[in-house]
Amino acid sequence: MHTAFHFEKTDEKIGILTFNLPDVKVNKFSTPVMEELNDSLIELAQMEDLKCLIIRSGKPGNFIAGADIKEIETIKSVEQGYDVSRIERDLPPFPD
Repeated sequence: MHTAFHFEKTDEKIGILTFNLPDVKVNKFSTPVMEELNDSLIELAQMEDLKCLIIRSGKPGNFIAGADIKEIETIKSVEQGYDVSRIERDLPPFPD
């Protein structure tokens, strides 16, 4: 389910990915948000007609507050913290 990011493409083939968490004052990274960002980037990397991508905030006055502190508080071990911090996927390169 895509909720934190909205994509639009201009007539000039410029992509705009807007980060705007619903129902909160500031954007913050959590595991679900990072997974959604990864999924979005993988999908956008496959768009052959996209010349560039701008990532912007939908929140006035700031881009991101940082990590979701409530999620950090639930981490019970170093190993779990390491796993949460390493949300990664092999992103394909954007076409030249």
